[in-house]
Amino acid sequence: MNPNLDKTSGDGVRQAAVFATLAYLAVAFVVLGSIAVIASMNMQLEPPNTDIWQHAASVRALIVDLGNPSNPFVLSDESSRHFQPLWVMGAAVAQFFGLTEWHILRIAAYLSMLSLGLGVFLFAKAYFASPWAPVVLLLVIVFGWGLQPAHTGHHSFRTLLYTAPYPATFLIGFSLISWAMTIRALANLRYAILLSGLVAFMFATHQLGALIGLIGVGCFVLLWPDVSFRSRFIVSLAVIVGLGVSAMWPYHNPFALVLRPGNSSWEGGARFYGYIHLFAAFVPAAIGILHFREASARPVALTFLAYGSIFLIGLTGLQIAGRFLAPIALVLQIGLTGVILGLLQNQNIDSSRRKLVLGFAGVAILFSYMHPLVNAYVDELDVRTTGVKLYDIAQELTADIPAREAVAASPYAVWPIVASGQRVVSIPWPEPGIRDLAERQQATASLFDADLTREERLEIARHYNTRTLMADIRFLPSATVEKLRMQAVHVEQISYIIRFDLVSR
Repeated sequence: MNPNLDKTSGDGVRQAAVFATLAYLAVAFVVLGSIAVIASMNMQLEPPNTDIWQHAASVRALIVDLGNPSNPFVLSDESSRHFQPLWVMGAAVAQFFGLTEWHILRIAAYLSMLSLGLGVFLFAKAYFASPWAPVVLLLVIVFGWGLQPAHTGHHSFRTLLYTAPYPATFLIGFSLISWAMTIRALANLRYAILLSGLVAFMFATHQLGALIGLIGVGCFVLLWPDVSFRSRFIVSLAVIVGLGVSAMWPYHNPFALVLRPGNSSWEGGARFYGYIHLFAAFVPAAIGILHFREASARPVALTFLAYGSIFLIGLTGLQIAGRFLAPIALVLQIGLTGVILGLLQNQNIDSSRRKLVLGFAGVAILFSYMHPLVNAYVDELDVRTTGVKLYDIAQELTADIPAREAVAASPYAVWPIVASGQRVVSIPWPEPGIRDLAERQQATASLFDADLTREERLEIARHYNTRTLMADIRFLPSATVEKLRMQAVHVEQISYIIRFDLVSR
């Protein structure tokens, strides 16, 4: 072998790797950076049924009292599942620098996209041989959807425009990092310590997101090729130790949250089993199944089967199982990335013809997605520039209500109210920290019952230390509005948020 030729060849490989890395950084900066910018803009203009409000309320409660925060939603000293490491660290930073909860959430949008970009890069480098894998994988997971779904826990472009700062989005990046770290740890056990710490952080932060990631970790430990039993055992032990450490989180025991998901009547949600969501997740990602035939793809194939089995259980009525559709799409998109890279590297296909086919397919996909993607971008930008500032409205309408007095709020009005710092009788979504949530939800429903007499309504209100009802008038029956107007001693309305005082202040 000519050593000079070998050196030249090696230099060419290194140069290609450097160029591919620079290309990834450029693409990630444009795609994920633009997402972070939009997601961090005017969060107070978000619609009233998005998660940003509960996160704002939680960070605010931690900033007020980091050592012993009260429940961010109801008048109770019970802890909250939202008092997790991300928001505790954010609140500590806010206290030190004099920031607000909204500053922390804006910072979180950028850090979340950074974690996603890092996760894509590390996993693609560990799993695929091609230096171009990170670029392809990033583009596929963000844009490789038949339709652009919008729901927390998804990683589509449209969803990330508003969920970038959410803990669930952080967990997507952390999961990819944990998979990369697992692959590295199986080859070099020193990575097992880092994996253990990451597992502890993930499970204390977001239990569902961590479970999704850990299923993948387990599949890689079981089926990653050419690994000794000793390495598999030690890496498994590191994961178990990490889970054990997470139970030491001082604000709550994450295992207790899993075992006690909360007494909630939460129903409805996205139709994950409807054809729109299924089409979005499986087209074109289902092509990725072709990649599962490769030996190195067996861990991803097993992860796909595990996620799919849980998703099918949701047909029996287990609502949380529907949240596994996005992870199913993710592993299929990993497979699709493998298929694309295989086409790029297949020496049996004429190079010019391969480039022509892939180029034509890329242009066709670009044109087919351009309109909906631009619409998603414009729609989200429109929300953040012309929407109603519910946060300011909630603050104004609750300014004279004492901090230790609750407000009974209808489902579409409750979240901006708690974000403003005002506690409520109940919230409509699950919250394991509120042990009597089912009773509170029933009481709130009764307080907005048009058939109640004034005396009956006042009796329920006194029990929960409230004198005020607030609702989004767009979602309150007109008969109920008129009945509450008749029974209230004072009515005030700003935009579409209306306040009813049952007794004088």
